[in-house]
Amino acid sequence: LENAFQVLSLTSYNSNCTPVINLHPSYVGVTAITISWENTGAETYEIGISDNGTFFSNTTGLTTTSYTYSELDPNTIYYFRIIKSCNDGDYTSTSAIIIVKTLPAL
Repeated sequence: LENAFQVLSLTSYNSNCTPVINLHPSYVGVTAITISWENTGAETYEIGISDNGTFFSNTTGLTTTSYTYSELDPNTIYYFRIIKSCNDGDYTSTSAIIIVKTLPAL
């Protein structure tokens, strides 16, 4: 996990829907990364992945606190963020962005 670096800033905060905490990679491989976070009482989560830190591709409607991305490129940096939805989507908060690098191919 030494290839993971966390950017310590929230991108969106709503006091009615506090953002997820303890966002971290629980698995890092050559072509896969599992991202996990602490359950903070959301109805649903949305996870975003980006290879440049700007344009995120989002997976929506998650009710679990981890998600695995596969078929990633080896030795590549990816950016991840979680958007938490509360009160039937009336409120959202976006986590800090973490940066994780897949392992190099052998």
